[in-house]
Amino acid sequence: MIEEVSIHPDDIARICREYPELIKTDNNGLREIGSSVSKAFRDIFSSQTTSQILGFWRPDTVALHVSGLSIDEHIPNTPYDGKADLSKIAQCVGNSIGLHDFIGLHPVVYYGENDGQLVRNVVPHRGATDDVSSHGSKKTFGPHVDNPDLPLFNNYVRPSVISPDTLSLYCVRQDPSVSTDLVLLDDVLSLLDNHTVEVLMMPIFKIKRPDSFTTGNKNNVIEQKPILEKDNYGNYVSRFDAHRVFSDYDVGNSAIEAFTRASLCDDVINNFYMKPGELLLFKNKRVLHSRKGFTPRFDGKDRWLIRVFGLYKQPDESVLLCNNDTAHLNTDLSAFTEQLAYG
Repeated sequence: MIEEVSIHPDDIARICREYPELIKTDNNGLREIGSSVSKAFRDIFSSQTTSQILGFWRPDTVALHVSGLSIDEHIPNTPYDGKADLSKIAQCVGNSIGLHDFIGLHPVVYYGENDGQLVRNVVPHRGATDDVSSHGSKKTFGPHVDNPDLPLFNNYVRPSVISPDTLSLYCVRQDPSVSTDLVLLDDVLSLLDNHTVEVLMMPIFKIKRPDSFTTGNKNNVIEQKPILEKDNYGNYVSRFDAHRVFSDYDVGNSAIEAFTRASLCDDVINNFYMKPGELLLFKNKRVLHSRKGFTPRFDGKDRWLIRVFGLYKQPDESVLLCNNDTAHLNTDLSAFTEQLAYG
């Protein structure tokens, strides 16, 4: 289920009057402003709004679509190099991080991706128009979960780095011709036969690391993994990525093709033509997301979203890249060989 939440204009006006200044734009500074904004949300949101947002924790809710949030008065040009002065979009950043804090999620970033910054600017990059990533544009970015090469769960004796539990997208600037598309995993599986689902649960697949990783083990490929597993509630979760999963077995590749076809059916695609001040927050392993190819204008007014990853639990200190940044996770997989052998 996708929960629709509309924030009352009076609530936003009150929050804007109390909005903190974003002075420090490092990860710890962003978490500080998120905590301040979260407190304002708790003080101002009605019980109904609070209940709707916190309903994200229900097992049957896989996404929130929040509308009516504020944006900054003077939005700078879309940053085509992927870098932006976050103090210029303080309300967009604060609302995004603040909602994570309000819900009880822990924003994180992974070593090797996005220069270690919590907030990623999802924009057409001048040097990456043909990339299949959040900085690409011309090529369709097919249905996928993010960071599928990492373990889905932390089921080990020692803590491990896992793929994001959640992913959020906040609209800073709209392109009315480009939608953000969500596909619920359960809807895809309802179109597949039992044999295909069983094959997808076999450890016969390989998964490549996403193109957004530019340093570290950027060419990592994990092997002998299933695409589907089940969580503690009995829900299916996936590490599917239309561009990065493959198999050495014909039966595995046939299952990938069937899954891909099902995920592209119009009946299962939820299109969101996001407007400024709208946020999508979804459970990364239970929802696929995609974006059709488009041609950027490079006139300073192209589509601009900001992305934040989240975890359900505070990461253990042992998986941090450095102890003074509680959001930066170490994805040097040589440190987690034992965990990955079982995850």
